[in-house]
Amino acid sequence: MQFKRLFALLGALAVVSTSSTVRAAESGPGNPIVIEEEILDEGGESTPDGGSAWQTTDDLLFNCFQLRLFATNKVSALDKAIASLRTATATNYWIDESHLRYPSGAKAFTSASKALTGLKNVVKKRSDLLNNAQLNEWSADLAEQYRRLAYNRIVEAARAGVSVQKLYGAWKQYLRGEADLSAGKYSTAINRYGTSWKQAGKLHAKLLQSSRR
Repeated sequence: MQFKRLFALLGALAVVSTSSTVRAAESGPGNPIVIEEEILDEGGESTPDGGSAWQTTDDLLFNCFQLRLFATNKVSALDKAIASLRTATATNYWIDESHLRYPSGAKAFTSASKALTGLKNVVKKRSDLLNNAQLNEWSADLAEQYRRLAYNRIVEAARAGVSVQKLYGAWKQYLRGEADLSAGKYSTAINRYGTSWKQAGKLHAKLLQSSRR
C-alpha cells in the first residue's frame, strides 16, 4: 500500500500553531487511533518514495565542503556545520540509509539540527557564500527526510504491537514537528522529529524486551 492517504491526513494536521496541531491530534479525523488503524489494516511499505535520510545529509555535507573551498578565510560557523554533519552521517548511528540505530541514532537528529543552525549563521555573516533561498531549499529537503525517519519509527512500533495510547506522546511531537516544518522552522522541526523517533523507539524496545522474557 502507498501511504498517500495517510500523508494527506498528516498534512492536514500540519498547521502553523503548535497548540492547534495538538488539539487536532486529540479530536480530529486524523487522530493517532484512526491513523494506526489504517496502517495495521492496510499494511504495505512504510518508506515513502524519494531519497534517503543518510544520503540527503551526506549531500549537504558535500555542499558545505564546496562552500569551504570557495571561502578565502576561516568561517567558523561553516566549520561547525561541517563537523555536525560529519557526526550525523557517522555510520555507527545508521543501520542503513533509511534506518537509524536505537538509541544512538538520536544523535543524528540533534547533529543535523545543529548543522542547520550553523548554516544560518553562515548566511548572516557570509551571504557571498550562502544565501537564504539556497539554505531554505537544503533545509527543507533535510527536514523532510528526518520527518520520514520519525514517521517510519512510529509505524514500526505500531505494527509491532505498541498501543496507540502509549504512542500518543510520540505522535504529538511528530505533529509539532509538522507545524514547525510548515512554518519554515527546519532546525526545530528536526529536533521535534528526533524526540518523536526516540519516544517511539523506546516503546518499541521495551515491547521487544518484554516479549523475550
